[in-house]
Amino acid sequence: MVVLLYFLIVYPILLMALSNMAFYGKLESAFEFRQIINKISSIGWKNFILWYIVTGIICLIIIFIGALIEALFVLIQLKIVGVLLVSLIVIPYLIIYLFRSTALFYLSDDPGFLECQNCGGYYQLQAGESPEDFEKCQCGGTLKHTTHMPSDTQSEGSNFDVRSFIKRKKTLILVGVLALIIIAIPVILLQNTPHNFVTTEKTLIGSYDASQLDSSSTLGTFVAIPPGTTKTTVEYNLSWTPAFAGVNGMIITGYNTNVTSHWGAPDNRNIIYTEGVTFHDNDQADKNGILTIDNSAIKSIVISGNGVKGTVNVYAYKTKLAV
Repeated sequence: MVVLLYFLIVYPILLMALSNMAFYGKLESAFEFRQIINKISSIGWKNFILWYIVTGIICLIIIFIGALIEALFVLIQLKIVGVLLVSLIVIPYLIIYLFRSTALFYLSDDPGFLECQNCGGYYQLQAGESPEDFEKCQCGGTLKHTTHMPSDTQSEGSNFDVRSFIKRKKTLILVGVLALIIIAIPVILLQNTPHNFVTTEKTLIGSYDASQLDSSSTLGTFVAIPPGTTKTTVEYNLSWTPAFAGVNGMIITGYNTNVTSHWGAPDNRNIIYTEGVTFHDNDQADKNGILTIDNSAIKSIVISGNGVKGTVNVYAYKTKLAV
């Protein structure tokens, strides 16, 4: 509720305060709330509300486009590319658009220009000035008031009208909706494509004898996970066998690095996954199953065994587009 009130009431006033500060070039102008309210009143509260609604809709469309772009690249296993595109293109464009829109709206009550009918010169009226404050040009010519800059080099933002602004915004909304449709189509197609289009490649990393997982010099068998792996599975077929000490079973430890120490495994500070299979007291039945490690951050695993025999197979899965 607080966030909603902030975006509906505080945020538009904040944008106008920043525009007021930029217009006068003074930091304290951002806190001249009476001046800011008078500025909005001179433009019109109805126009202010319409501007904020239309600008907000376009900003939401831009945000949604950014989310779709990132989702698209996540589907094709290029999440980092999507994040970079959103961070370097979508977000800067959103910020530039929002502040430019605010600045143009702030200037929408521009008092206009006085054009000399004799020499063709012109003067831009300042805030608080009126055409009635001036009688004639320095050359003696008659002055004519106009809302347009009397020059072929008229800047884009100098002639801003709220109605034309809203019309342009409606066009931008239509373009934004079309862009959403264009971007959404490949996302929908990817989510509903046949399985032979988005394929999952399963590769055997290694097959191990459960009774030989540990040795006198290591605390387990080290397995490096290939780059690009999205999921790892450990398929085991274990049987109980007498152990010298401890609990019978198998433990899998996952690390976010594949750099090993002198113990044959990465540092314990890099552990991000632990799972195991245990033979409890009076439970010597064979154990078969699959342990799924659904974490792409895992770069290596160590498989430790105690009082077990059988086979352990490790598989790596990679999801990619079949092109």
